[in-house]
Formats: sequence, structure tokens, C-alpha cells
Amino acid sequence: MENITFSSILAPLLPATIFQWLLATFLLSVLTIILTITYRLFLHPLASIPGPRLAATTNLYQVFLYFRGGRWEEGDYQMRLHEKYGLLLPSCPQRRLTEFCM
Repeated sequence: MENITFSSILAPLLPATIFQWLLATFLLSVLTIILTITYRLFLHPLASIPGPRLAATTNLYQVFLYFRGGRWEEGDYQMRLHEKYGLLLPSCPQRRLTEFCM
């Protein structure tokens, strides 16, 4: 009778090379990002609030606005967004701003 070990069972299932490990890690990361964005756009409790989709999915929207020439809380840009989308705006995935915050 042959000895069955844990490694002999898993050996055919595990990637053998560094390239395969890197590829598996990359694909898992991409899948995680896609699922997170899908959740935030369609399943999150605040998904029904209209506004810029980049702001609803990632914090990079605030970085974009910073490099565009100012902070999110300042300027005419936020007022134009309130005029376009209404009282509530996504500023990041877990935070919404109202027109009364200004």
C-alpha cells in the first residue's frame, strides 16, 4: 500500500513555477477589484445615490480632484455637481456629501 501524504494530494493542484504563482496572484487581484467595483455600484446600500461613478467606487476621485486644482470641499465644482445630481453626492465609497455640508 502506498503512503498518501498531504503534499502528494495537493501537488497536482499547486502551480509549479514562479510565473504561475505571479499569474494566479494577478488574476486573483483583478477578480477582487472587479467584484469590489460591482458590489459598490450595484449592491451597496448607498448605490442608488446618483453622482460620479468613480467617486462611488474608489477613493481615487478625491485624488483626481486634488490634482485637478483643489480640494473636494472647496470651489465651484461641487456646486455644479449638486446642481446636476441633487442633494446627495458620493465623495468616496463609504461617504456621501449633502448640499448642507458646505
